[in-house]
Amino acid sequence: MKYTLLSLVQEYQDRTSGFAVDSIFNSDETQQVARIAEAVFYDLETKNRDGQQFNNNLIKANHVGDVNKPNYLQLPSKMYRVKDSRMSYLVEGVYKELMYLEPNEFLDLCVDTESPDVTLVEDFSGVTLPIINNRAPSFFTSFDGQYLVTDSYDSEVDTTLQAFKTRLFGSVSNVFLIEDDFEIPLPEHLQPLYRDMVLSECYESLREELAPSTVRRRVNVGLAKLQQRNQRVGSQGKRKNYGRR
Repeated sequence: MKYTLLSLVQEYQDRTSGFAVDSIFNSDETQQVARIAEAVFYDLETKNRDGQQFNNNLIKANHVGDVNKPNYLQLPSKMYRVKDSRMSYLVEGVYKELMYLEPNEFLDLCVDTESPDVTLVEDFSGVTLPIINNRAPSFFTSFDGQYLVTDSYDSEVDTTLQAFKTRLFGSVSNVFLIEDDFEIPLPEHLQPLYRDMVLSECYESLREELAPSTVRRRVNVGLAKLQQRNQRVGSQGKRKNYGRR
């Protein structure tokens, strides 16, 4: 079963002996419940690392189109995390997977400023990076969670990295709509936990009291199970994550 936003508001009204409503816009309180539901959704989405399994997408990076930043691509605004920081780039008809490096590791590569095969590229921060200009990229990083920066580019093939040659695999953020019939975009096994988290937060924020013990117990158990599940999924080696937080 998947909840709609209205059904969540109605459940809170029923549990607190509130008046029956046929829209989330019936009162100030019901609109507050809807906003709490929105905040709880994004909180649970952040907690749920396994959420990669239900909102993953293949997607292209965005073209920066700045010849002064030939090794830069932009992370799509709707993507908030790259699963295991995976990105591929099309090289001679084959997708080559690039290795993600932490920013400090990436900077360790960018040290040769004298080679004729290096272009000095100024980052948006104003820092200059020596970037190899005669080969396809092998490594990438992100200094700000917005732009992807590679260690090299092949100037004989393209003056800048091309968006159509990229392939990202990662979690795309869902947009929560404040609408009566908006269906909560969570997998069914998380719907009960989400409902209880919404109820618990509404009790505390709107009624300034603890939720019933059964609701609080279910929330605690559900979050504990979610944490255990998250520990069992994902990369078994070194995780290489970045993205919007």
